[in-house]
Amino acid sequence: MARTLLLPLLYLLTKHCFCICNNTSSCLLRLKKIAAEPRRFWFGEQWRDRCTGRYISHIECYNPQTLQSFHSLGSRLFRVNTYQNEYLKNLHIFPTISYPSLEGSQKYRACDHEFTVRGTEKEIEVNPDMDPVNPYAIRHPPKIQWDGRKNGSYIIIATDVGFGTLNFFTLRLSAGDKVVKEYAEVENFRDQANPVVFLIFEAAGVKKHFNFDTENFNLPKFMLDSNLENALIGMNILLVSTDPYAIEKQRIRGAVDNCPSLIIKKVENENQWHILKQLPLRQISNWVSVHFEQVKSQIQLCCREFSFKKEIIRTDPLGNKPLASVTVRKHPRVTSVKNVQQVATNNPDVVETYKTIVIFDLNNEFLYWMVADLPTLSLFAGNVEDGHTIVPYLPPVPQIPKTCTTAVLLLLTQPPSLISFAVSKYYKNNSLYANCQQNCSQRSQFDIAEFVSLHQLQLFAINWFSICHDVFEAVYHKQRFLQIFAAKHWSRQESNFSALTNSHRRAEAVYKNNRFAKLYNDITEGEDITENLCSEFGLTYDQPCMQKLLSNMVTSKFKKNNEIRYSEYLEEFIPDYEVHDTFPSEAGFGRMVTYLPNWL
Repeated sequence: MARTLLLPLLYLLTKHCFCICNNTSSCLLRLKKIAAEPRRFWFGEQWRDRCTGRYISHIECYNPQTLQSFHSLGSRLFRVNTYQNEYLKNLHIFPTISYPSLEGSQKYRACDHEFTVRGTEKEIEVNPDMDPVNPYAIRHPPKIQWDGRKNGSYIIIATDVGFGTLNFFTLRLSAGDKVVKEYAEVENFRDQANPVVFLIFEAAGVKKHFNFDTENFNLPKFMLDSNLENALIGMNILLVSTDPYAIEKQRIRGAVDNCPSLIIKKVENENQWHILKQLPLRQISNWVSVHFEQVKSQIQLCCREFSFKKEIIRTDPLGNKPLASVTVRKHPRVTSVKNVQQVATNNPDVVETYKTIVIFDLNNEFLYWMVADLPTLSLFAGNVEDGHTIVPYLPPVPQIPKTCTTAVLLLLTQPPSLISFAVSKYYKNNSLYANCQQNCSQRSQFDIAEFVSLHQLQLFAINWFSICHDVFEAVYHKQRFLQIFAAKHWSRQESNFSALTNSHRRAEAVYKNNRFAKLYNDITEGEDITENLCSEFGLTYDQPCMQKLLSNMVTSKFKKNNEIRYSEYLEEFIPDYEVHDTFPSEAGFGRMVTYLPNWL
């Protein structure tokens, strides 16, 4: 039994020792082998095979122009087409490099979503065969040490070999470290590992002033200018993966926008996106930010108050937390960012092309909004009004209480054409949506795949958000921004006080007919009565409170309607009521409510 347990343990130990060098000489040999491999990293020979030609992915194929001809780590580091390990002949130090552990849970925002990172107890130890680490975990400078160090002067630098940047530069002197270039975060936006190389030079007798370009760090030139041709004595390799933190850093700098990769993964890995899976998602090249301007709102339902403050709400497709119905009352602001890689690859989006915006229901393919012929430069500026509205915006809120839906926003690139405003002219002549200002049958069964194919559109960006039929929507749908009407409903057999609703339009007609009894009949016998509205939203029904609501609401309505004199109602329906004022006091309303059963 002991032997059976020992064999797997020995295997794991052997595997561990094979993958991670355990002494200086073996680690340095491992470094030299890795440096010479022409297909080990993303910039290897496979990049040249995949990223030549006109139709390429400018995200996957992004590569600094000055480094594109160098495919091994060694050739890229020393900028030579033919690399030999002779460049590393003086190595005899394998430095120990460790990054501090993360304390507790930490949060950051990226791609319009809030991410949480759990803390770690162990430090991150750097070695050439390590698992790639996330950029967020190595945001702070590491500790750099090595065995057998004697008094002297050393130069320690860290360079991102993939992007060609200088990320750290310090002088290690007997009196302490002197930082020349503060530590810069590693911003790898790719899924493939990106190497960052730490180098140690003997610096005895070198000049005190150094010239270098941090964004395009030329190591051979730096070594020649600083008399360091034979001074490279130490090396280690840090492997960095990607995470949303690094992706966001690149995006906000206008460098490379790889936020769409997170969206594509979500669509591919979840089953609910069957409609979107029919589209060529790999065409998506940009992130689109969708902002709603939420107005200040306050309602009362079942004697509870619900309110939202005025603020800007950003959609979060990665989290997909439902938005309130009041948030989506007006069409959103849609913006995107022009990126450097679009210019570098001569992407057609940098010229004056046009975009189409559509918002549709993911579940039933209902069309909520369509804007065509939006200039790309206007999109970058957030000026959606510069486009032509084909289908006016309709709030994407489901009609059934307590149900939710997902509205998808697609940003599409229109093909270059000699005919300006081709999409809007098509629908103007076709008249499919000519008379569709509000809810109409033409919005139903919107086939997004057919729409994209018909107009030869390309996917540019995608976003989505969930909306629910919430308390606000119930009140707005029933009364058009009026609070709930309530009334007593008695019969000889039972007394059941119910919360009843009616639309603004019906209420107007009732008041103008000058018949309070008709108002009651309309409320109780009119459209879509919801006697259990409180229970539908899990709210407690409060009869005294609802009775007070009735008094307040009728008072408010009479005061706003100049065509009606409240006294006429009291004289007609409550004969013994003495009229002293045009508008009743609170006590007068209490008496009116008391008399209601006598004439209903």
